Amino acid sequence: MANITLTRVDNRLMHGQVIVKWTRVADCNRILIVDDALKNDSFMVDIYKMAAPSGINVELMSTQEAGNEYQKNQLGDGKILLLFKTIASASSAYKKGLLFPSLQLGGIPNEPGKIKIVTAVSTSPDEINKIKELHENGVDITAQVIPEESKLNYDEIINRAGI
Repeated sequence: MANITLTRVDNRLMHGQVIVKWTRVADCNRILIVDDALKNDSFMVDIYKMAAPSGINVELMSTQEAGNEYQKNQLGDGKILLLFKTIASASSAYKKGLLFPSLQLGGIPNEPGKIKIVTAVSTSPDEINKIKELHENGVDITAQVIPEESKLNYDEIINRAGI
């Protein structure tokens, strides 16, 4: 059975920090990107697969597919770094059956209507509601952009959001 060693929301998905630092922290041999739009973009699927470090396989699934496969214990073997582009995708996959114990907020860009939690992590009121819902379901929520920084816990995230 697959072991999800790290679940992260990072808008850029696979980039230098994820490839070099977070794969080591996760001690993974697989990266599973769960995103409905990217699942059908064969060009980007190939790009992400080519960007992976040696010895790490990259797979892409839709939120429904990931939920179904997890519920059937069909995510395969190995240690998985689970990546989402958005909090909405993470929430959707969770509701569809992809149950992860924790969720790390990494790179979420600041846009109009969002509140900066820490550098490189901003959330909207709707995203905070999704985070609260996940937390109420037992998901441990943290924010951490790079491994060298301290983590913010759920209460600190909610306090900084001011919601």
